[in-house]
Amino acid sequence: NQIMVANLNDETQSWIMQPDGDYRRVKPENRETAFAAHQYFMDNPSLSGRGSALEVSLPPRLSHKGGKSAERAGIIDIGSNSVRLVIYDVLGSSILQTFNEKVMAGLGEGLIKRGTLSPTGREAALGALSRYRAILKALNLRNYTAVATAAVREASDGPDFVKKAGRVLGRPVRVLSGADEARLSALGVEASFH
Repeated sequence: NQIMVANLNDETQSWIMQPDGDYRRVKPENRETAFAAHQYFMDNPSLSGRGSALEVSLPPRLSHKGGKSAERAGIIDIGSNSVRLVIYDVLGSSILQTFNEKVMAGLGEGLIKRGTLSPTGREAALGALSRYRAILKALNLRNYTAVATAAVREASDGPDFVKKAGRVLGRPVRVLSGADEARLSALGVEASFH
């Protein structure tokens, strides 16, 4: 069996790969210790991407025949279900994704019922943002933007979360309007075809 971790902060449950290739979520037996994925990655820096190991794991930057190197840029997307960091190499109209990490935070869980962000989702999202800041610092990448979408925009505690997220990242988080979110999503889909 192989363990697939869906959320590094999930210390009570694991995903186990079945013989048919599907994954099944399981809880440990009463006397067993759960697989503590977050602690495992914190104890093994070469696996977690902290420090110099991360720089080595990224592919070399794109370069032009004339010797011009690509610019590295990143985006942090704080969504209703997940928080994602994606890093790209950009050279002219060429865009190459070089890093992609997603944490299933669940900020929007229960939003319709409560009108607020999920408390556990907030904690998971802020933890992911802290990790992403460390990754960006290790890569010496300053050209990145953080955006939040529907859940943060609609929640009554969204503005408070945005302030906390900005403090964790060390820069402001932009809350996208519904129109901007739709436009940027369409541009992302279009870019994936070129």
